[in-house]
Amino acid sequence: IHDLLFLLSLYIVGTVVGGSVLLLRILGRIKITHWERFPKYSRNPELFRKGLIVVSNHPSLLEPLLVAGLFFTQYLVHPFKLSPWNVSEEKNYNNIWWRWAKSRIIWVDRKSPEKARKTFIKVKNVISSGGLVILFPEGGRTFKRQKLHSEMGKAVAILQEGIGLLIRKTEAP
Repeated sequence: IHDLLFLLSLYIVGTVVGGSVLLLRILGRIKITHWERFPKYSRNPELFRKGLIVVSNHPSLLEPLLVAGLFFTQYLVHPFKLSPWNVSEEKNYNNIWWRWAKSRIIWVDRKSPEKARKTFIKVKNVISSGGLVILFPEGGRTFKRQKLHSEMGKAVAILQEGIGLLIRKTEAP
C-alpha cells in the first residue's frame, strides 16, 4: 500500500510540479544555467551508481519542490530509483500540505545533536544505496542567514557543517 500511495502521489503531484517547472522555464520566471550539465540518468547511468547529492540554495520554501521537479522526466521513468529525497526541517514541512511528499522527506532537527546525527546516517545510507538526495546546506532560507557575496554580487548563506563530511563519506557526485 505504501508503494502504491507513493506512486500515485509521485505521478499526480510530480506531473503538476514537473509541468509547472517546465512552464516557469519557458516563461522565463526561473532560469537554469548550463542545463546541459544537469545529471540525467539516460546520458550517464554510471554517475548515479554511488548515489547523487544535489545542493541548492534556499531563497524560499518552494525550492524543495522546484528542485525535485527538475528530475521530473527521470523519476516518471524510474520512480523508485530516481525519485529524489529531500532533507528538510520538520518544523517547516511536517504539515498537511506536504503529507503527500512525506515518503521522500528525511527530517532534520539541527537543535538536537542526536537527531542531527541520526539524520546524517540516514542520508548517508540513502546515498550509499544509490539514492538521489537534495540538500540545502545553508541551514535555512538564504535571506535569514549570514551571507557571503560573489564577485558578481550574488549572495549565498554560509554553509552548515556536514555537507563536506557527507560528500567525503559517500564519495557521491
